[in-house]
Amino acid sequence: MNRFIGNLTKDIGHWTSDIGFDEYLNSHSNSNLCNNINELHLMGLRFVYILIFFLLTSTASAQKLDSYTTSNGLLIKPGDTLVLGVGSAPDGFFNYIYSGVAMTIFSSLAEENEVDFRLPDYFNGAPVVITRIRKKDDLILLYFNPDGWGTFIIDIEEAIKVCEVAWCRPEGYLSQQEYEKLVLLYRAVKEGSITVERFEQLRREMLE
Repeated sequence: MNRFIGNLTKDIGHWTSDIGFDEYLNSHSNSNLCNNINELHLMGLRFVYILIFFLLTSTASAQKLDSYTTSNGLLIKPGDTLVLGVGSAPDGFFNYIYSGVAMTIFSSLAEENEVDFRLPDYFNGAPVVITRIRKKDDLILLYFNPDGWGTFIIDIEEAIKVCEVAWCRPEGYLSQQEYEKLVLLYRAVKEGSITVERFEQLRREMLE
């Protein structure tokens, strides 16, 4: 993450160079240095305002919801605690629970720097408090803030399909036995005991 921030700063520096900062400085005499600095400061502020504008508009199209009832009958409201299931990726990470950075204009830059947006397997079975609910296009997104990790988003309907949230079975919660089997499956991939293809097959059969 530090490398991402460092590269972001570097890219912003390149961007300011591209829009003419260097030419601007070279074209003015030293006697006007104070005025130049003030003007550069204003240009920097405009750049910050542009960033804020894009960050705000990235979520402007999302509709705020006071509650949501999932396809399998769970009513969720902001302030409710939701228990996570098991990450559905072969490495145990969550495919449908990811950092809020993925929804901003910085997502492409982060991907270039190999930042992994997905929630790690450390959170298997963890209780999280939902802070807000948004509808964006056909997606229902639940937000939560694990301590020290920033904002994360749950694509709730997709997460239910693969038991990345514990309330994913016809009768309600994953059983303890099912939970443990799902954990053993991705650990077997990590250990090289089964292939990714076998992992996906066994997981799919188990949740059918």
